[in-house]
Amino acid sequence: MLAQRGCFERRPARFGFGDGLTYRGQMHEGDRLGRYRLAHRIGEGGVGVVYVGVDDDGRAYAVKVLKPHVAGDPEGRARLAREVGTLRRLRHPAIAEVVDADVNGPQPYIVTRYVPAPSLHRLVSERGPLSQAELIRLGNGMGQALGAIHAAGVVHRDLKPANVLMAEEPVLIDFGIAHVLDEARLTRAGMVMGTPGYLSPELISGADVGPGTDWWAWAATMAFAASGRPPFGGGRADVVLDRVRRGDADLCDVPAGLQSVLRRALNPDPAARPQPAELRVALLDLQSGVPAPIAQPSPTTALSHSTEQRAVRPAAADPWARPTTAPTRTMTAPPAAPRLVVQPPSVVRPGRTGSPAPPPRGIPARGRGAVIVPVVLCLLAGLVPLVVVGVSGALVTGVRAVDVAQTALLRRWHERGQSPQDAGWVALRLPWHLLSAAVRTVLLSLPALLIGCGVTYVAAVSSGGDVTLALPDLTPGPLSLGAFSAGAVIWWGPGGAEIRRGARAVVRKSTPGNATRIAVWVVAAIVLVSTLSVVLANAQNPSIVEWFPRQSQPFD
Repeated sequence: MLAQRGCFERRPARFGFGDGLTYRGQMHEGDRLGRYRLAHRIGEGGVGVVYVGVDDDGRAYAVKVLKPHVAGDPEGRARLAREVGTLRRLRHPAIAEVVDADVNGPQPYIVTRYVPAPSLHRLVSERGPLSQAELIRLGNGMGQALGAIHAAGVVHRDLKPANVLMAEEPVLIDFGIAHVLDEARLTRAGMVMGTPGYLSPELISGADVGPGTDWWAWAATMAFAASGRPPFGGGRADVVLDRVRRGDADLCDVPAGLQSVLRRALNPDPAARPQPAELRVALLDLQSGVPAPIAQPSPTTALSHSTEQRAVRPAAADPWARPTTAPTRTMTAPPAAPRLVVQPPSVVRPGRTGSPAPPPRGIPARGRGAVIVPVVLCLLAGLVPLVVVGVSGALVTGVRAVDVAQTALLRRWHERGQSPQDAGWVALRLPWHLLSAAVRTVLLSLPALLIGCGVTYVAAVSSGGDVTLALPDLTPGPLSLGAFSAGAVIWWGPGGAEIRRGARAVVRKSTPGNATRIAVWVVAAIVLVSTLSVVLANAQNPSIVEWFPRQSQPFD
């Protein structure tokens, strides 16, 4: 299974380029990149492969691993570093913001917020066109996100159904990194890069792009969601691009209330397209059942629909802010609300464009306290060794199954989104996860047991002063020393990564608040000190060792 493969951390080969840059080679599921484990692959584009990455705290992110032609292009890396430096300061619920990146290291990568939801393209392909309510929610969500990024001076450049995730509210992903990286190279070659039916005429012709490019793509994406098919059809790329240049969009199955405004929004001439405020008004009209106007007013002209009238704000204001009251018969576009936080650049590590925010201070919530459990078990092995072997096997199997289940759940979230049925789905698969984890625990624990037994024997013989093949009476000291040796192999050896992840996940879930964590730490400290005291006081006393369920030590 994917999670099982993830326990072996491969080291990709490194390749050098003539400009002195080094590339690590192809990445695989289970590899580590920076502080992220690449749990499973979820997509691939022209410049990178996207994985769900899990950090040391068990949090999931989307990690885009850039391809070799990016690693070998210093100019592309420099452009990318500037773009990412701007993008990572955007914060908005409808944007999968950049949280971390390393574009100067051996393997360039970009980390964004992970949204467990299917794309609009997949949703429409499987279910058909969106309902009117879903369409309005989609249009408003995309409009709010575009208004936010444009206010920060950023242009998405690659808005299309595959880059809109249909979570509870739509989320835009994958800003036009491909265009940033290949802009100069593709311009020199006279080529265009992207999905033909969603490349604006400006991008196709190589003209300057601005916010209008994104609003054109907004209209094309809305047309796809409303009709269930690309507005400029399919077939050969050059044929589709020609339709885009001519504005030959097929909007037959688009609701009548949106056809007029979308057709004007897909006009090849940017100056002839409606302003964002008019697109917002069209959605409001669709929601209230008012027919859309045929004329094209200016952004500051009042739009009259029989007895209803709406004043449209100038383009400088944000027409996509959420209304705080229900619409009335006469209303104006709602005032702009704070929707974007542009954060100042943070102090970053050398070679990185940013780093995730640190966790809250206080009692550590990262689950690293899980290491106390194996320490206590290793000490207890000096007193009840066979019981500790059984308990340790059960615990290792359990936390390994937790890690496998987490990875499987992440994959399900990506494919289907979160749903109330997730808990039942995990419960049904739990027996299989436990069985596979038990088999792996048995196989991967054999080397640890051999090493532990060897260390115990050497320590016992050494403490007795005579080297002999006969097994001396075992005491708590050698038994605990052997247990620590076996535990180190299990914790950090083959398969140890999934044990550590699963253990940290269990600790985090079982200690949700500071008060609970403090109580657990106090109890753990008391148990640890007490056990250590007993073992040290009886380090060479074989009579204190209890071999339950046996009557005496093995091999007697």
